[in-house]
Amino acid sequence: MKFWRTLARLLGALASAAFCASSASAAFPDKTVTIVVPFAAGSSADANVRVLAEKLRDVLNTTVVVENKPGANGMIGAGAVVRSAPDGYTVLYHSASLVINPWLVKDAPEPTQTLVPIAQVASTPYILAVRSELGIRSVADFVAYAKANPGRLSCSSYGVGSPPHLALELLKQSAGIQVVHVPYRTGFAQAFVDLTLGQLDCAMDLPANVMQHAASGKLVVVGATAPSRLVSVKDVPVISTDHPDAVVTGWSGFFAPAGTPPEVVRKLEEAVRSAIADPTVLKNLATVGMSPSTAVTRDEFTKTVGSDYRRFGAIIKATGIKIQ
Repeated sequence: MKFWRTLARLLGALASAAFCASSASAAFPDKTVTIVVPFAAGSSADANVRVLAEKLRDVLNTTVVVENKPGANGMIGAGAVVRSAPDGYTVLYHSASLVINPWLVKDAPEPTQTLVPIAQVASTPYILAVRSELGIRSVADFVAYAKANPGRLSCSSYGVGSPPHLALELLKQSAGIQVVHVPYRTGFAQAFVDLTLGQLDCAMDLPANVMQHAASGKLVVVGATAPSRLVSVKDVPVISTDHPDAVVTGWSGFFAPAGTPPEVVRKLEEAVRSAIADPTVLKNLATVGMSPSTAVTRDEFTKTVGSDYRRFGAIIKATGIKIQ
C-alpha cells in the first residue's frame, strides 16, 4: 500500500507541475520580456533590435526591454541567456557569429544544444571587391589573377573567424587559390583607405560598407556570396555561379534557452514575424543593407543554424583558423 500511495503522490505532483507549466504558457507573456543583445549600445545590431523591440511591445502587449551585454565576440550575452530560466522572458538577439564561436573559443555555448531558434530577422550576403588598378572585373578574373600570383593578393574582412573571413576561405578552398587574409577589427573605413593606397588588394565585407564606395571608381565589385542575385545588389553577379560551395549568408535572429516550452516559442515566433513585417522595421533593415526574413519559417531558420554550425566548423578545422 505504501508503494501505491507514494506512486499516487508522485503522479499527482507530475500532473500538477504539467498543469502549472501549461497555465504559464497559456498566460505568456504576463511580465517584462528582456532581449539580450551581445553587442555594444549604438552598434547596428543594437539599433536594429531596438526598432524591433518597439513593435514587439505592441504585438506582445507587454513591456519589452533591451539589455546590452557586449564582450568576447558576443559570448557574454549568449552565455547569460543560456543560463537564464527557459520561460521565454529572456531571449537572445544574435548573428551568425553565434555558430562560429564554439569552434574558436573554449567554453563558448554550443548553440544547437543550449538554445532554441525562435525566428530569423534578416540576412545579408558579403561582397568581394578589389582595387581598380588590378584590372580584375569578375570572379573569374579574380581566380585567374590569384592562380597566376599565388599568395600575393591580400584581402580584408572585419575579423578572424568572422562570416566574411570564412566566405573568403570557402572561395579559396573551392577555387584552389592562395590569398592572404588581413583582419581589420577597426572596420571597413580603414580597409578602404588601405585599398586606395594600394596597401591592400581586396575586401570581403558587408554590402552597406562596400557598395557606397563602388561609385568612386576606386573599387570594383566583382561578386556576392548570396545563393542567387538579390534585389538589394541586383547588379552584382554571384560567386555561387562558378563556386557554389562559397555561398555564405550572414543572418540575425532571436533565440530562447533550451527547454523553453514550445507554445511560448511559437508565440514569440509569431510576434517577431509580425514585427519584421512592419514598414518601419523594413525601412530600418534596408537602410543597413539587410534583407528582411519575412518568408523564413522557424524550421528553416533552425536548419540554417545547424548547417552553418557544421559547415563553418569544417572550414575552420580544415584551415586551422585560430583567434590569437
